[in-house]
Amino acid sequence: MEAYPVLFNAHIDEKVVGPIRSATNGNYALGNERFQREVEVVLGRRVKRGQSGRPRKSQAKDKTQGELL
Repeated sequence: MEAYPVLFNAHIDEKVVGPIRSATNGNYALGNERFQREVEVVLGRRVKRGQSGRPRKSQAKDKTQGELL
């Protein structure tokens, strides 16, 4: 029982903790490309960090209303 509190006395470098926090908060798998692909297959969903913002419009949807008539 004495060893348990000692686990929290160690300082973990921010270079290690930062990616763990990002993956946890972003709900994505932390690991290399191969690991992420394997997790995607098992879960059936994307587990990589996505791009922020709205998706870009495709060329077909980029026409104005006048061009469609």
